[in-house]
Amino acid sequence: SEIVNRLEDRLADPDVLFHEILGFDDRLPELLDLLSTKACSISYIERSAANMPWLFDELIKLINTPKYRRYDAKGKVVVVESLKMALSFLGVENLKMIIPSIALRRCLPQITDPFPEIKNKIQEAAIGTAMSCKRIAQISDVDEYTTFILGMLHDLGKIVVVRLFFKLFEEVQREALIEAQNERKRDEHLALGEIEPSDQFITNIIDQYSYPLNAKFFEIMGFKRLFVTDAMNEFSQNKAVIHMSPYAKVLAQAVAYNRYRT
Repeated sequence: SEIVNRLEDRLADPDVLFHEILGFDDRLPELLDLLSTKACSISYIERSAANMPWLFDELIKLINTPKYRRYDAKGKVVVVESLKMALSFLGVENLKMIIPSIALRRCLPQITDPFPEIKNKIQEAAIGTAMSCKRIAQISDVDEYTTFILGMLHDLGKIVVVRLFFKLFEEVQREALIEAQNERKRDEHLALGEIEPSDQFITNIIDQYSYPLNAKFFEIMGFKRLFVTDAMNEFSQNKAVIHMSPYAKVLAQAVAYNRYRT
């Protein structure tokens, strides 16, 4: 009960959660918008990405992995250090999927003991949903890239709820232990020390709070070209699919299909 009370207090300020807990870069929505335009080019992407050092580092690291490695005429590995060259090797179409994926991975929680697989499951769900969105969009006459963004970023609220839960659990447990120690309640102190996070409790708060929070995050991002904010709002309200707009419907179908497959 105490964790829920504190969680609800924190959720009242989604702007702080977006910037301080999620750590989402304010410059990223503009780049994601840019990638949706027909006029998008490597030079435009370079100018935008150059303002985000973390993205520069991730792209350089990616282009030098075995999957994308290039060789010169003598068979030597070409080490890429230029952002423009990295972007050119990857190409605009690949970057439409790579950049949102990197952005999501950067937001994932790092420590979720005693459930270390949470971050992997969230990432797998995001990628699976995004790819499902892309495929469903092809047969639904809606833009593939827009639905891909919806799928890849639909669990940002879940990431924050999970991060907050573990932080608040530790905080509340520590305070209770100190109180029991100060009051010389030995048995209570021992019992409190043995309490671990409940998987069912985490699931319940994710179901209750994550999607409404995610809808607020999409509003904060302020996309100008991507028609994703209204779709995310509809999805978060758990409308019947028959009453959803086309983009929200694709997201709902992709989430359901991905959950079924996993």
